[in-house]
Amino acid sequence: NKFENINILETGTARGFSAICMADILKNFNINGKIYTIDFLKHNEKINWNCVGAPNRIEETRYNLLQKWSDLRDNYIEFLEGDSTQILYNLNLNRINFAFLDGGHTYDELYYELNYVEKYQISGDIIVCDDYTIEQFPELCKAINDFLEKNKYEYNFFYGDDGTKNRGYVYMKKI
Repeated sequence: NKFENINILETGTARGFSAICMADILKNFNINGKIYTIDFLKHNEKINWNCVGAPNRIEETRYNLLQKWSDLRDNYIEFLEGDSTQILYNLNLNRINFAFLDGGHTYDELYYELNYVEKYQISGDIIVCDDYTIEQFPELCKAINDFLEKNKYEYNFFYGDDGTKNRGYVYMKKI
């Protein structure tokens, strides 16, 4: 479908790689949109990421870490810093077409995020939750299960093995 404007919400920015991937999709399909990504980690504070872009424990800002993708970073992504529940309370989006929730790993925070997103979605809009892994994140699984009991979303669970653990995801499409 052709969309005039897409709003994407992400919680749990971390290094910003997911936001860059989503921005690349918007650009490649010539879709106008904005990604609002929330994390406690500050965008312009040096952090030891220990990743490909900042190997050997070199401290770097997220802003600089994403320099290779500066066109995507600067044109499609709004980095929001702080507690997701406080930021969402003041965000004032009229619609959230897609949400990727991977922020705070507590029942209360995820349940709040799910309910917030649901209020701003219409039929066909999507939520994806990361870390649906009962052994590692029982609170997240309970929050998702409780949310799904409302029967407002069709859903599927997906599992992948990253070499260390089986990692679960939940795909939800609003009915």
